[in-house]
Amino acid sequence: MQIEQKTVNEIVVVTPLEKRIDASSATDFKQKLIDWISQGHKRILLDLSLVDFIDSSGLGAIVSCLKAIGTDGDLVICGIRDTVMSLFQLTRMNRVFQIFLSQDEMDLLLGGQGREIAVAGNIGFQQLPSVTEKPVDFILGIVGPGTGIACADDLYFP
Repeated sequence: MQIEQKTVNEIVVVTPLEKRIDASSATDFKQKLIDWISQGHKRILLDLSLVDFIDSSGLGAIVSCLKAIGTDGDLVICGIRDTVMSLFQLTRMNRVFQIFLSQDEMDLLLGGQGREIAVAGNIGFQQLPSVTEKPVDFILGIVGPGTGIACADDLYFP
C-alpha cells in the first residue's frame, strides 16, 4: 500500500494514497503504522481524504493502531469522506476517534510557527497530566462524550 508520511511538530501525518483500505491492503497498512508507532511516534494524524472505502479489515487495522498507541498518544483522523464516515458512525467509531473535517482544520491548529501543541488523548481536560512545562498555544482532545477542540493561549502545566 502506498502511504505518504510527513512529520509536523512531532505529529506524524499519514496519508494513504490508495482509494481503498480493505482486506487486500489492511495488513500492509497496519504494519506500516505499527512500525512508526514502535519507533516512538505516538501522535498520529491519519488523513483519509483520498480513501473512498474502508471495510471491516481496514477499520480493524485502524483500531489496532489506536490500541498500539495506548494512552501515551493519540490517533486523530481528518479528511474523512461521507462513505467512510458512514462506516465510522455505523460502528460508533466516530465516538472513539477524534475526527476533523479536513487537514486544513488541523493545519489551523498545527500551523503556528514554533508553537507548542499538547495533545490530550481520551482522558478529558480535568485529568490532563503535566504535558509540558512550557507555554502551549493549543490543546487538542476530547472535551466530553463527543469530540471537540479547546484552544487557549499561554497555558502552563506545572
